[in-house]
Amino acid sequence: LDEDSDRILNLTVDQSSREMDIMLGSVEQSVRTIYNYAEKRAETYRNFLSDETERRKFIYDISELGKSIAESTPGAITVYLRYDPEEFGPTAGFWYTINTNDGSWNSAEPTDMSLYPKDDIEHVGWYYIPIETGEPMWMNPYYNKNLGIDMISYIIPYYHDGHTVGVIGMDIDISI
Repeated sequence: LDEDSDRILNLTVDQSSREMDIMLGSVEQSVRTIYNYAEKRAETYRNFLSDETERRKFIYDISELGKSIAESTPGAITVYLRYDPEEFGPTAGFWYTINTNDGSWNSAEPTDMSLYPKDDIEHVGWYYIPIETGEPMWMNPYYNKNLGIDMISYIIPYYHDGHTVGVIGMDIDISI
């Protein structure tokens, strides 16, 4: 009986682990797709870093694709492109979040990054840590005070023509 229980428990853990790997891999692929699309759109909107009108069009294009991809990414609860707050303002970019009641995705006001110090992990660590590392990364689990949930985030820092544009990312609620 103990051997059977151990075997069943191991099989359950293996299955859950495979499902988690698939979900995390799906999130990584989704964020990479948005990032690659942003790179291609930058060829169309060549002056998006300096021209406000082009930047709005660029954000619109990326946000529409981002929302569409997030809708079909298992576990995703937010998707965003956030611009460098020092260069473009403390709320520049887009942020979509899922309505857990009906599963719809809604545009929300991005976090005002001027309200928090750079070392405030719970509010703005998702931006400053990936920018500091300069590499795509999974954030360690953290409590997001903006949403009131425990989450992990996959984020790719976004650079273009030697400039820090910002970050592109997606969050997963780990409290469920």
